[in-house]
Order: sequence, then structure tokens, then C-alpha cells
Amino acid sequence: MKHVLKIQKRTQSAEIVPGFGDRRFTVISLEPENEKDVEKIWTVLEPFYETALAQRRVWLTQLFGVGRSMTPTLIYHDEVVNGQTIMDQYKSTPIVSTYLLCRFLNSFSDVQDDGTMRKLTIPLSTGFRDWTFNLRTGSFQYDVINTALSGGSPGSYLDRPRPLPPDCNPPLASNEILRAVPDFLRIVSTFTGMSGQNFRLLTFGTVIDVTKPGILAYFPYISSPVWSCRSVFNTPDILAKYSKSVPSLVDLTFVKNKNKWELAIQFSLRLPEERLQAAFLAQSFPFYKDHAKHLVFVDGLDFSLTGTFTSDPSSCDPPKYLHVPPLSPKWINNIPCLRFQSSKTRLFYWSLDRSGRMEIAEEDWKKYGVPNLKVWSFYGSRWEERDYKAVQEYLHLKKYDLGGQQFANDHGYPILVKGDPHIQPKSKTQAVVSRLGEKAAAPNMCKPIKDSFGKKWKGKQLKADESNSQINVQAGRIGQASIVEDSD
Repeated sequence: MKHVLKIQKRTQSAEIVPGFGDRRFTVISLEPENEKDVEKIWTVLEPFYETALAQRRVWLTQLFGVGRSMTPTLIYHDEVVNGQTIMDQYKSTPIVSTYLLCRFLNSFSDVQDDGTMRKLTIPLSTGFRDWTFNLRTGSFQYDVINTALSGGSPGSYLDRPRPLPPDCNPPLASNEILRAVPDFLRIVSTFTGMSGQNFRLLTFGTVIDVTKPGILAYFPYISSPVWSCRSVFNTPDILAKYSKSVPSLVDLTFVKNKNKWELAIQFSLRLPEERLQAAFLAQSFPFYKDHAKHLVFVDGLDFSLTGTFTSDPSSCDPPKYLHVPPLSPKWINNIPCLRFQSSKTRLFYWSLDRSGRMEIAEEDWKKYGVPNLKVWSFYGSRWEERDYKAVQEYLHLKKYDLGGQQFANDHGYPILVKGDPHIQPKSKTQAVVSRLGEKAAAPNMCKPIKDSFGKKWKGKQLKADESNSQINVQAGRIGQASIVEDSD
């Protein structure tokens, strides 16, 4: 049965006596509920001392020393507070809260890139409580000692946000942060989530409510989406890149000598203009009130392939090769669109040759030892309420209204146009024709009309030689989308 160490942790700040330096420290006392557990605490912590004492790893809480007494004591460089404490302190100040989240994500990525945690027996946690915030450097540090004691909570992969300016360490106040981070709106725009709902037609550069049909708004002039592929993890077991000779062939490189490899590749068809996300956020508030958390900006489609390999398929007999044909949009009404259904669209296949001509039927994958790969598909970008509040505070401090168009004009962002690009607005001529058509079709509305000579006629009495006097009202359903849906 696993023994549980019950510890009460006390945190205090300490500083060198004035005149002997300007250094501050954090002292943490670990008081076990059972005095017999003191040695067990040291046994648990000892393997992590070397890592915590390595000052070159600035993204880890830096251990200065330990106090070996009846109460185990840890002394850290600088004054630090628990990560959850600092986030809770500023949760009602959107800009500060968003800035702190950006600092956290950058620190998390630093730890991932370093690879130190892979060598240890503790997980890399995404929980703020497992991190500390250094009040001198203004950055988050991973507390390996605390995590070793608590067990930590395994985290997931997090994308790195846009980097902050060099030596960025402003006071934690909204105006100070905006002075230190001029492109704050671009920072917020990178904190995106994605929508997992299915769809049939994806129209790039548009704004939608995922719970309702139709398009709310769109950017009228955008470039074609770009297809790409990348490894999800910064230190992957398997590197993936497209072949230069075969457009659909994905070359897999197994980078480590081990018995099992994890594959995680993300494929994307995304708009190349990153500034469109910021342009949307600045002009989103006329839609946010009615659509809130269901609002999605359609700037791309992403899907990932994940699976476990026990060997390199290309080195087996016979060799097998992974093919992922690039997706390409079609232009409808001058806007790039993609017809896609995750349940029906084939996204990848295996072949016995590099050219992809000798495709292996899916029912034969097991026979050939092909691993079962899972597909996860998402589209668009969506933001949390916290992010919208940060943008709202940003526009307020910059003295702009929440309509966003004036801000977009002043900063060179494209203008978001209300409406559906697939539904053509009525011109004045079409409106007149439509009204006349409605009158002609309505019952009991066929009243006599006069021609330019004052002669009365009834519509049903017009002769063939008088057809030039008629108005063609067969304009169809004006405003109907010019899209032909594919049959299922």
C-alpha cells in the first residue's frame, strides 16, 4: 500500500540585512503531520535537488539551499508566490490577467523545449498551483520540488503564444502593460481555441455562430488558405515533413532508439494573414452581445493524426508509406471555400510504394501491421470571455468605441462587413422589380393600368405585339445563395 505524506507548508519572505546586499528569498517550511516522516521527505526531495539548484534554468524555481532540521526547510532565490495566487489576484483585471497568461504559456513552452522534465519522474503540469511567480523577474517558474511532493497533475500540450518584447517586465497594471507591449491585441489574438462541430461548407474569412445557420460577417478581400504540416510536440518521437517529389507523401523520421514511438502531426489549411484574427477581435463586439461563446472566426481547418508505432513502417518488409493529400479550397463568390465532412472525407491512406499508387485497403491495414491512427478535426478560431474582456478594456483605454471600425481604419486592419457573402444584396433596380413582381402575383391585385397615352389595359389582355410593355418579373428568389450543394 502506498504511503501518503501529509505535510503542512508554510511560506515566508526573507531578506539580507540592509548593508549586506539587496537580495530577497522565499523560505518554505515543510511540517509533516507525523514526525517520523521527516526522513521520508528528504528521500523524496533529494533526486530533484540538482535540477532545482541549476540556475541556468531560469524557468524553474531556483533553490538557494536547504535547512536540515526537525522541520525540513527550502530556501529559494527571490521572492516568489504561488502561481494560482497571482492569477486569482488579478482575475478581475482582464489586461493584467491576459498578460500573466501569456507569461505562463511562454514559461511552459521553455520547460517543454528544455526537455528536463522528461528525465524526471514527475509530470509537467499545466495547473497554476504547481508553478510559482517570481516577483523580481515577473515570470512563472516551474516548482519541481513542490510538484514532487504533491504528485502534480499531468498537463496537455500548449501552443506557444507570440513572444513578448525583450526584457519585458512591466508593473502589473493595465496601462503599464500596454506601454510595454504595444501589439497587445495581437498577443490576445493568439489565445485561440477551435470548434469541433461538423460542417459541409467552410467559408474562409467569415464570422459564424456555430449553433445557427448562415454567416454573420466576412472580410471581403483575403488570400487563399495555405496547406501545412507540423509535429504537435516540440520534442517529438517522430518528425514529419512532406516529400519534395510526391505531393501527398509524408516522410516519417523516427528520432529516438526505443521500442515505442508516439505520433502527433497537425495538418492545417489556414489563411496566411495572422492580423485577421486581431482585426476580427477589434470589430467583434456588435456580434458578441447576441452570440457570445458561440462566435467563431473561420480562418482555417486543422486536423491531427495521432497513434502509437512499434516500428518504422518504411523499414519493414514490405515497406508502407503514409500519404495525406493536401486539401485545397474552391472559390465561390470570390471567397475561398472548402467542402468537408470529417465522417466522410478521406484524409489519409497507406501505400506500398512512395508514389501512392499501390494503396492498401483499410480492411487490410491490420494484416500489414499498419497502426490505427486517430483523426481529430477542428476549424476556425474562438476566444474565451476573458479574451473579449481584455480587448474591450484595451479599446476603452485607447479611447475607441466598441464598434471597432475606427480602430481598424486607424491601424490599417481590414474592415469586417456585415452579412453573408453568398447572399447578394438587392440593388435598387432589383428591389423595384421584386415589388412589382409581388404585386403581379398577388390575388385581386391585377388592376387596370394606363399606358403613356392614357389608354387602360389589363395585364391579362396584353397581346404579343405589346410584349415590350411588360416587365420581366421572373427574377427568381432574389437574395438566394449562388451555391449548389453536393448530394450526400
